[in-house]
Amino acid sequence: MSDSKQDARDALQEGISLLDKGEIDGAIALFDRAIKLDGTLVDAYLSRSEAHNFKGQSGKAVTDATKALMLDPHSAGAFVDRASAYINMGNYERALADANEAIALHPTAAAHVNRGAAYRGLGKVIMALGDFNKAVSLEPRYPLAFSHRASAFLAIGVHDRAIQDATAAIDLDPRLIQPYIDRGEAHRHKGDLEQAVRDASTVLGIQPGLVIGLVNRAAAYLDQDNAGAALADCEAVLSQDPENVLAINNRAVALAKLGRVDEALESLGRAMILAQSEEVKAHLTMVRDRIAGNRSES
Repeated sequence: MSDSKQDARDALQEGISLLDKGEIDGAIALFDRAIKLDGTLVDAYLSRSEAHNFKGQSGKAVTDATKALMLDPHSAGAFVDRASAYINMGNYERALADANEAIALHPTAAAHVNRGAAYRGLGKVIMALGDFNKAVSLEPRYPLAFSHRASAFLAIGVHDRAIQDATAAIDLDPRLIQPYIDRGEAHRHKGDLEQAVRDASTVLGIQPGLVIGLVNRAAAYLDQDNAGAALADCEAVLSQDPENVLAINNRAVALAKLGRVDEALESLGRAMILAQSEEVKAHLTMVRDRIAGNRSES
């Protein structure tokens, strides 16, 4: 092996070590070096694709996974990485195609999780659950399998199972955010509002200012009749995303509970203009009419 190829492999291994530690930018720099030294090193493209997926750089992840497939058309890992990127991009049909290729080549837990996520994105939750179950059976300590299955159970209203799987995912990897989000929402739907607030607060402790954490905590606060805390979370969301319909809706409900009805109705009027679906508009109209009706009765 030439010195440049060995140096490339050394850089790749150093990069993988950094990636395992969560030092993504440093890892990418080493993968860049490995590829510069040896442009045929498939694992360097695969590892850089994985790193780009971690950073949410889905387009770059697709490019690297595709390059890996050009070098090795039978690389199951490349199909897995590209499917992950397509899922993050919301391109579920392409994700499903790549996940199927990965499973045909090497049916790993990660490949089944990706196919399940693609099915779920396409609205086929029962088929998704089949893949998540398979992933758990293949790798019983794979946190993402439990996390995705929790999300699927939450989507179909099976809240106890969602809580169970989300807790399993958290026990395996407490750094994951999605299981806390899903567990909190499952607890909220079951009426365990204190736990819902705790889980949403944990999400915000891991990633301060995360919109979904603020939105979910505001909803739990509203269910607790803690309108002041709900209003604060809604305002925090709207400072980042002024057109967030859920936050506008919850802000209006909080304002109404605080007796600031005119502000509440104005907020709902803005949300109705922004709403994209007739279903959302109908819900906002119902909330507006209820608030206006309560004012006329008082």
